[in-house]
Amino acid sequence: AISFYQREGFIIQCEGLDEATGEKEYTMLWKRK
Repeated sequence: AISFYQREGFIIQCEGLDEATGEKEYTMLWKRK
């Protein structure tokens, strides 16, 4: 799923961990092409 967002122009600002689920969590920023 990450590659889809990156292809659409999103960049990952920071990467963290969701404490409730233990899953990776990304803060993403979108720039209009």
